Amino acid sequence: MGCVNSYGSYQTYYHLHQFPHEPTSTLSWIGTLQFAVMNLFGIPSGILCERFDSRLVTFVGGLIMGIALVIASFCDTAVWKLMITQGFMFAVGASLVFIPAVSMPAQWFTKNRALAVGIVVAGSGIGGLWLTPATDHMITELGTAWALRITGIIVFAVNSVASLFMRNRLVVKSREKIVDFSIFRDLRFLFIFGGGICGTAAYFTPLFSLPSFAIQVSGKSDDFGTNLITIINAASTVGRIATGQVAASLGNINTLSMCTCLASLSVLVLWLPFQSGGTLVACAIVYGLFCGGFIGLVPVVMAELWGIQRIATIIGLLYIANFAGTMIGAPSSSALLDNVGACSPVSTVLQDDMLSVSSVSEQPPTDVTPKWWASKSLEHKPIEGAYAWTVVASGFAMLMFAMGCVASYGSYQTYYHLHQFPHEPTSTLSWIGTFQFAILNMFGIPAGILCERFDSRLVTFVGGLIMGASLIIASFCNNSVWKLMITQGFMFGTGAALMYIPAVSMPSQWFTKHRALAVGVVISGSGIGGLWLTPATTHMITQLGTAWALRITGIIIFAVNSVASLFMRNRLVVKSREKIVDFTVLRDLRFLLIFCGSVCGTLAYFTPLFMLPSFAIQVSGKSDDFGTNLLTIFNAASTVGRIATGHVAASLGTINTLSLCALLASLSVLVLWLPFQLGGTLVACAIVYGLFCGGFIGLVPVVMAELWGVQRIATIIGLLYISSFIGTMIGAPSSSALLDNVGGGTNYKPSIVFSGVFMMIAFLFFTVLRISVNRSLIAKV
Repeated sequence: MGCVNSYGSYQTYYHLHQFPHEPTSTLSWIGTLQFAVMNLFGIPSGILCERFDSRLVTFVGGLIMGIALVIASFCDTAVWKLMITQGFMFAVGASLVFIPAVSMPAQWFTKNRALAVGIVVAGSGIGGLWLTPATDHMITELGTAWALRITGIIVFAVNSVASLFMRNRLVVKSREKIVDFSIFRDLRFLFIFGGGICGTAAYFTPLFSLPSFAIQVSGKSDDFGTNLITIINAASTVGRIATGQVAASLGNINTLSMCTCLASLSVLVLWLPFQSGGTLVACAIVYGLFCGGFIGLVPVVMAELWGIQRIATIIGLLYIANFAGTMIGAPSSSALLDNVGACSPVSTVLQDDMLSVSSVSEQPPTDVTPKWWASKSLEHKPIEGAYAWTVVASGFAMLMFAMGCVASYGSYQTYYHLHQFPHEPTSTLSWIGTFQFAILNMFGIPAGILCERFDSRLVTFVGGLIMGASLIIASFCNNSVWKLMITQGFMFGTGAALMYIPAVSMPSQWFTKHRALAVGVVISGSGIGGLWLTPATTHMITQLGTAWALRITGIIIFAVNSVASLFMRNRLVVKSREKIVDFTVLRDLRFLLIFCGSVCGTLAYFTPLFMLPSFAIQVSGKSDDFGTNLLTIFNAASTVGRIATGHVAASLGTINTLSLCALLASLSVLVLWLPFQLGGTLVACAIVYGLFCGGFIGLVPVVMAELWGVQRIATIIGLLYISSFIGTMIGAPSSSALLDNVGGGTNYKPSIVFSGVFMMIAFLFFTVLRISVNRSLIAKV
């Protein structure tokens, strides 16, 4: 953590000397990746801590961190190389060190547990205190290359010694489940998870903005601004230890609540109304103290609520919240500063052509590398011509199998639960299917990057190959759930991402007038795939068993995709540049609005899909076939909605239609499902909800193409689909937790309200987006 805290020294040098033409916001993503990926890899780190000796895990983590910094010293000629080495690779190693370090002390202490964890976490603050000036000195005297090498060698050497003593006190009993995701159905975990997201989203604003505020607004010197960071680190170090002692008297959760309250008040009372240097110093001290307590106490609360045996995995799951907060918090506050707090209007044209509010020029680049695997320009092909519809047909076929397999996973889950794994809870088995959809969205960014750097035909072919191979491998590994999570879940989702992102983004390059219709036709493939692939899969499982069902499906997917991928071609070639992804789009208020709307929409989306059939059976007293038919009706209506809303959008405007779809989807749940139990109203809800949710899904890529142009549409959609990943990981488990813990397993109303309200919030976000683009109420937007 000391290396993460001291990254500012590298960033300053990069900005002033090494990459003077790169915006600071781009360079800052190296440091942000260090923290974000460290939290994202919390789950695998926790699993490794339970399955292997923590000494081995932390040693490997230190080895990876050291190697990452040494490799970075030879790759510091391009920002994207530093993102991979100093950012991503370092963070993976840091995760293998961080999770054992904060979780193992909880096994060795009871009375002084909070104090012990506080001292461990205080190491990050102390590291930031001395490593920042030391790094500054090394960079000044030796340059960044040798500073990275020396730091990497020291990190490896110190960690090699420290890892010898990082031992588990308790050995976790081995079991088939790698991770017990049923904790997401515990309302207490969801509360602390939500609090973790909000706290982390808020954490970075004072840390990043207080120094610049002191210089720009209060008229203080650069040294004064730098000293504020030092004060925050020092106060945070004290806070992480002191709150551990306070928690021994007041209680861990009481102290955690008090710390977040006082940290909030320090910003609102000491920073917001004042500009004097004294109040800024006071804010830095108070905020550092209580944010340090917030960071130090969360692992202790986890140990107190869920015990210490599986503390590493549970903390790893929780740190997904930190990842989400990190990815949203700092970019959001920067966007507010740039777009709301600045003198320039919201529609300011950003530096990169990808973000320009004006239309993107579609002139062919002149510096495309003439390699066989590189993307080729097809601008000579007519827009909305015959080849354009061939691209649509290819995308339709790809999504029919990629998303159709995701939609038909219920057939496998039913067989797994009744025959193959009868002792496994359904909530655990459902995570195989959830992984398929979640990983598909999480890998949207790398899939988008590959679409821009390589020929989309190659990307989609590899995606189909991975999907087919994953199902065939799963057919030989279906004797344990964790193997199916890796193959049928994670591996399949990775391949599906390489098909899905090109399929939904390429049609926007080939259409202008009928763009919404074209994308709607492509996305309708997922609904049609769900319609026929579900009964087909059920029949194969019944007649041949799951192993052969997986093999046959895998072979068909590879065969169909191999043909379809031949026609999935880029019309425009993206000009090559050093930046892999321009994350400055996260500072555009319009992107943040559609991102938040997509998170809320995805949170709401799965509740009717998962609960409408069981509601019909348990509450309305209908048959099992009636419940199954509701899903068929929903899929059919969704297919129609994805195409029909494309026609409507051509007349009303895409953002207008998107907002309307979110509103009507919300009302279908709150008006047709919440107050009634009749079979007719449930059918009506399935039809209306399916129609307008289909429109919601189909129109988002079109809106992205309209706002940011079509050249870099694949990467921007990949960034946006992180919102779907967040919504997927939180939505269904949250509604299930409400059903179990508030509704007692039979009262569905809390879950129904949850879905309807979040879809309504999505509508509000899309409405604000529409107003920010055009304030005229009657304009076609």
